[in-house]
Amino acid sequence: MTLSVFKYTIITNIRSIVFWLASTASALFIAEQILQASIALPHRLHVILASPVGYLASNVIPLLLGIIASVDILRDRKNRFFDIERATGSSLFKYYSAKLSAYMLLGVCELLALSFLYLFVYCLRTDWLAVYTDYTVAESFWLVFVRVVFYGLNSIPFYTAVAVCVSVLTQSSTAGIIASITVVASSYFIQYAMTYFGNFIYPVADNVYTFFGYYKAHAPAQAVVHIPAADVVISYTCGFAITAALLTIGYLRLRKLNDK
Repeated sequence: MTLSVFKYTIITNIRSIVFWLASTASALFIAEQILQASIALPHRLHVILASPVGYLASNVIPLLLGIIASVDILRDRKNRFFDIERATGSSLFKYYSAKLSAYMLLGVCELLALSFLYLFVYCLRTDWLAVYTDYTVAESFWLVFVRVVFYGLNSIPFYTAVAVCVSVLTQSSTAGIIASITVVASSYFIQYAMTYFGNFIYPVADNVYTFFGYYKAHAPAQAVVHIPAADVVISYTCGFAITAALLTIGYLRLRKLNDK
């Protein structure tokens, strides 16, 4: 049952026109950002290999996840899928875990695709091999992949939890989407940088962003910002703790709804 729910969730969302409209809009936005961006100096290339991924993980992917998770988690209840699940005797916890895993996988795939799209178009625009001799194309794509993994690990579970928890609590997909937008937009109205909240909690946390932003960077030694590994671990721990709390609340509420 768990695997079938996982596959069903992936297929259902991939077939959704809302998913593709949101993905296309994000891709067009990324392309526009590349065309407007100035070409980085060779010693500043690590910014191009980290900044777009960080922006996507902090702003674009959360909105996609907000739409996907908020709509899908309640669609099953509307379509009586919960009744089918209960009739099979399958565990609600396994069902819930399969749904969450599917949302997070979609988020990772979107983050990876959009990040690689950014780098690919940037490579074409700048004639990479001629301009950035310190970084090979293969190395650049590897460094972007590393940042996708570790930035995504800090943000994707968190934003999935926000969307699912609020949607289930309110029984409203709209509320889940608005909650995701609100969390993302709050960084534009509140200065989180250089605060404990910004350094350790708000994803992508500044400690995580900076630590992996300078990972294997070909930058002057004096330009590299060193973040203690312990601070990175604390940042992940805070994020996972909040995620676990939100998902637990969502699960308890979903179980109550499923018992009705």
